[in-house]
Amino acid sequence: MVANNDLIALRFIRRAGSLIRTDLARQMGISLSLVSKITSELQQAGLIHEVGRTGSELGRPADLLALNPQAGYALGLDIGGECQVAVLTDLAGEVIVWSIMLLLV
Repeated sequence: MVANNDLIALRFIRRAGSLIRTDLARQMGISLSLVSKITSELQQAGLIHEVGRTGSELGRPADLLALNPQAGYALGLDIGGECQVAVLTDLAGEVIVWSIMLLLV
Protein backbone atom coordinates (compact mmCIF):
# COMPACT_ATOMS: atom_id res chain seq x y z
CA MET A 1 0.00 0.00 0.00
CA VAL A 2 1.30 3.46 -0.89
CA ALA A 3 1.26 6.00 1.98
CA ASN A 4 0.04 9.59 1.69
CA ASN A 5 3.55 11.11 1.56
CA ASP A 6 4.45 8.59 -1.15
CA LEU A 7 1.49 9.74 -3.26
CA ILE A 8 2.42 13.40 -2.74
CA ALA A 9 6.02 12.70 -3.77
CA LEU A 10 4.84 10.82 -6.87
CA ARG A 11 2.60 13.76 -7.80
CA PHE A 12 5.49 16.27 -7.52
CA ILE A 13 7.84 14.04 -9.51
CA ARG A 14 5.22 13.45 -12.22
CA ARG A 15 4.49 17.17 -12.58
CA ALA A 16 8.17 18.12 -12.74
CA GLY A 17 9.23 15.29 -15.04
CA SER A 18 12.32 14.76 -12.89
CA LEU A 19 13.45 16.13 -9.53
CA ILE A 20 16.38 15.90 -7.17
CA ARG A 21 15.71 14.95 -3.55
CA THR A 22 16.53 18.39 -2.13
CA ASP A 23 13.98 20.07 -4.43
CA LEU A 24 11.40 17.43 -3.54
CA ALA A 25 11.99 18.01 0.19
CA ARG A 26 11.61 21.78 -0.27
CA GLN A 27 8.42 21.45 -2.30
CA MET A 28 6.86 18.96 0.12
CA GLY A 29 7.98 20.93 3.17
CA ILE A 30 9.60 17.92 4.83
CA SER A 31 13.12 16.92 5.83
CA LEU A 32 15.66 15.57 3.37
CA SER A 33 16.01 12.41 5.48
CA LEU A 34 12.26 11.73 5.18
CA VAL A 35 12.41 12.36 1.41
CA SER A 36 15.33 9.92 1.17
CA LYS A 37 13.25 7.29 3.01
CA ILE A 38 10.20 7.90 0.81
CA THR A 39 12.16 7.85 -2.47
CA SER A 40 14.04 4.71 -1.40
CA GLU A 41 10.73 2.92 -0.81
CA LEU A 42 9.34 4.17 -4.14
CA GLN A 43 12.49 2.96 -5.93
CA GLN A 44 12.27 -0.45 -4.26
CA ALA A 45 8.62 -0.68 -5.38
CA GLY A 46 9.75 0.16 -8.94
CA LEU A 47 7.58 3.28 -9.18
CA ILE A 48 10.47 5.74 -9.67
CA HIS A 49 14.02 5.43 -10.93
CA GLU A 50 17.16 7.51 -11.38
CA VAL A 51 17.38 9.08 -14.84
CA GLY A 52 20.64 10.98 -14.59
CA ARG A 53 22.62 13.39 -12.46
CA THR A 54 22.72 17.15 -12.15
CA GLY A 55 25.76 18.95 -13.48
CA SER A 56 26.52 20.62 -10.15
CA GLU A 57 29.72 22.64 -10.05
CA LEU A 58 29.60 22.86 -6.26
CA GLY A 59 29.67 19.61 -4.34
CA ARG A 60 28.54 16.20 -5.47
CA PRO A 61 26.09 15.91 -8.40
CA ALA A 62 22.56 14.97 -7.31
CA ASP A 63 20.51 12.09 -8.73
CA LEU A 64 17.49 13.03 -10.85
CA LEU A 65 14.41 10.96 -10.04
CA ALA A 66 11.51 10.33 -12.43
CA LEU A 67 8.50 8.07 -12.71
CA ASN A 68 9.19 4.61 -14.07
CA PRO A 69 6.75 4.52 -17.02
CA GLN A 70 6.67 0.71 -17.07
CA ALA A 71 5.65 0.53 -13.38
CA GLY A 72 1.97 0.54 -14.27
CA TYR A 73 -0.64 1.13 -16.91
CA ALA A 74 -4.04 2.79 -17.07
CA LEU A 75 -6.95 1.80 -19.27
CA GLY A 76 -9.55 4.36 -20.28
CA LEU A 77 -12.87 3.53 -21.90
CA ASP A 78 -15.48 5.81 -23.47
CA ILE A 79 -18.58 3.83 -24.31
CA GLY A 80 -20.93 6.02 -26.31
CA GLY A 81 -24.04 5.41 -28.33
CA GLU A 82 -22.36 5.41 -31.75
CA CYS A 83 -18.74 4.54 -30.98
CA GLN A 84 -16.47 3.11 -28.32
CA VAL A 85 -12.96 4.33 -27.61
CA ALA A 86 -10.28 2.54 -25.59
CA VAL A 87 -6.84 3.88 -24.65
CA LEU A 88 -3.97 2.28 -22.77
CA THR A 89 -1.29 4.56 -21.25
CA ASP A 90 1.85 3.98 -19.24
CA LEU A 91 2.39 5.51 -15.80
CA ALA A 92 3.81 8.68 -17.36
CA GLY A 93 0.63 9.16 -19.41
CA GLU A 94 2.12 8.20 -22.78
CA VAL A 95 -0.40 6.45 -25.04
CA ILE A 96 0.58 2.85 -25.73
CA VAL A 97 -2.48 1.76 -27.72
CA TRP A 98 -5.77 3.36 -28.65
CA SER A 99 -8.71 2.02 -30.57
CA ILE A 100 -12.03 3.31 -31.91
CA MET A 101 -14.91 1.03 -32.76
CA LEU A 102 -17.88 2.45 -34.63
CA LEU A 103 -21.21 0.84 -33.87
CA LEU A 104 -23.50 0.29 -36.82
CA VAL A 105 -27.06 0.48 -35.62
